[in-house]
Amino acid sequence: MTSVICPFFINLNCFLDYLKLLLKTMIALSQITITADFFKNITPLLWVIFAFLMFFSLRKELLSLLKRLTKVEIAGNKIEAIHQDNNQKNLSHEGISNIDKYLAVYANETVSRFEAFVKEESKYEQLANDGQKIEMLKKYSTILYIKNNFDIIYEDIFGSQIRILQHLNGFPTENADSLIRFYEEKLSGSGYSYESYLEYLFRINLITKDGDNIVITILGADFLKFLVLTNKRLDKPY
Repeated sequence: MTSVICPFFINLNCFLDYLKLLLKTMIALSQITITADFFKNITPLLWVIFAFLMFFSLRKELLSLLKRLTKVEIAGNKIEAIHQDNNQKNLSHEGISNIDKYLAVYANETVSRFEAFVKEESKYEQLANDGQKIEMLKKYSTILYIKNNFDIIYEDIFGSQIRILQHLNGFPTENADSLIRFYEEKLSGSGYSYESYLEYLFRINLITKDGDNIVITILGADFLKFLVLTNKRLDKPY
């Protein structure tokens, strides 16, 4: 036997090679299907050796599987790991646009879901050529950008500031001294200064100065249009 099988304690590599060859031969000859009964008949020592050999032989495949694995269920408990290798590469890519960086934050499934909404709503795929498609998507993204910015303004602005814009939209002659009445009506004694109150409207470019007068800007007038088109409340508090 020693001429055929090297003793375990003399040459481990030879012994493992023999078992590996023996296992492959058994499977090849009998074309067996490895089932639960097969594993029950393996002694504890052979089980360890068999498991080691299987892992060693299939280590590349197992590592590849683990990289692709996103969901595991153990004893009824689900564990989900979301892999976004491509997205993380986008995040670290030099010179990449802010749009790509923003999209890379979200899972591919989420991005694809909203891409489908864009296709359905913009109908850009029905256009004749790439130039028309690009123009349509540019218009679509511009509308979304306008809406997003006006939504942010609406969350911050006071109702009395909206009334200032409505009043100025009628082209009256007003200045900082005369407009203070809108502030005093709602915010007098609040601790929020009139200077900061009025400066906010200047800073976000809803009003501007025309000599000594204060007038509404084109952006301010369009903000009022947005409020009407989107059925926003004009009588916000304060």
